[in-house]
Amino acid sequence: MSAEADCSVCHKKGTLRCSRCKIDLYCSKTCQRVHWRFHKHICVWQPSSHGALNYRQGLPPFADNVNGIIIHCNVERPSKGIFEPTIIEPTHKIYRKGFHASLFRTVGLPIIVHRHHPVNGPGGNARLDNQIATYLMIEPADGLADRQWQSCAGTVTVMRQDGKPLTAEAMQTMWEYAGNLLRSFNIGPSFAEHVSPTDFVNFCRRYQANMLAENPNHEGFKNMPVPL
Repeated sequence: MSAEADCSVCHKKGTLRCSRCKIDLYCSKTCQRVHWRFHKHICVWQPSSHGALNYRQGLPPFADNVNGIIIHCNVERPSKGIFEPTIIEPTHKIYRKGFHASLFRTVGLPIIVHRHHPVNGPGGNARLDNQIATYLMIEPADGLADRQWQSCAGTVTVMRQDGKPLTAEAMQTMWEYAGNLLRSFNIGPSFAEHVSPTDFVNFCRRYQANMLAENPNHEGFKNMPVPL
């Protein structure tokens, strides 16, 4: 399945692009109407001089370096840990080969995810599993990740689409938000009812309070702005 041409709703080949933001693709007007309840929260007009923010053309690079996060896969975590701060230079592959995370675009915090390892077929190397990356890539419409993200996602680099610094604490909060959705609600059409920018902000506030209750001196969570 090619992510470059996926419909944002049904993942069939997309031939229609949102005329405003030039990002989301759809296979039909029907899918576009279905997706509007989510898309309207993050649909932002993009000047034609910037080009479309899509998988094929990539994200126009920022002139300066951006602070992002590497999320290591299972095989790397014993030596490197889970989250590793990283500097993303304007020449980084994330700008050309990154994937938009639909869930976080829907809740108002668009991120771009770049996988370090090639896509594995069914029964790929389990040591490349990365549940965090899988959770980040679930779809807001039904809670399911695309097949290429369901296993062996490998190590990934993540950045905010707006270029603002992404911290390990913010990344952890986003992971826990996605995990909480999956634990709390059934996968399927009703999943979408529980995804909104307001619910995301409220979860971030609760999670930050819980982390500080456990460790009041945790500088990362003390300094984490909410909304993110």
